Amino acid sequence: MSGRFTRRQILKMLSMILPASALGFRSEGAQDAFDKELVCVHIFQPGFKIPDPLWERYDSIPVRGNPPDLFNLKIPELLLCSTNKYFLSIFEYFWPIERTEFNDTLRKVCVEYQKLKITGKSDVSEFSRNLENIKAETERNMRNTAIIFTLNDFTRFFVADILNLWQTYGINEFVLFKDPSKPPYLCSYPSLQKGFKRPPPI
Repeated sequence: MSGRFTRRQILKMLSMILPASALGFRSEGAQDAFDKELVCVHIFQPGFKIPDPLWERYDSIPVRGNPPDLFNLKIPELLLCSTNKYFLSIFEYFWPIERTEFNDTLRKVCVEYQKLKITGKSDVSEFSRNLENIKAETERNMRNTAIIFTLNDFTRFFVADILNLWQTYGINEFVLFKDPSKPPYLCSYPSLQKGFKRPPPI
């Protein structure tokens, strides 16, 4: 029996593995922020007041190095996705987020745009140039759109710019993942979500 696969079989296998690999899911056995319960999610929709700290502007932005301690979920720091379901109905609570819940959710989205690492204002400009065409296409297909943003000590310099684009282009949701142990402490602001699944450790 031949060990060769047909073109159709190869395409089928790729379609099954690419969504997970493109989003960089972690290999089993490696400890990450989910094990330490240091992942929370905050979901915003149009018309809801965004917490003031996320609108902070900075006079200068440092050059990005490769600090090992940046909050990193092993997915691109900036994503534009189309979905059949609102993220608010999936992540009803902002903490804690389990790894399986996170991975299962991201496998169901269609990635329209991704930026692995945000390094400067040019990345915001590139994102802006792509938004109009992507938004028009997803509207024709009657799908929801969501920006997924990872907030850490470097990407915080750009969150206000990304939020501004989110509002300007009428994206359905803004989904922000962060370390709940580091500022800004968004859990103390009014939320569309229900709060904590269980009392947080003090």
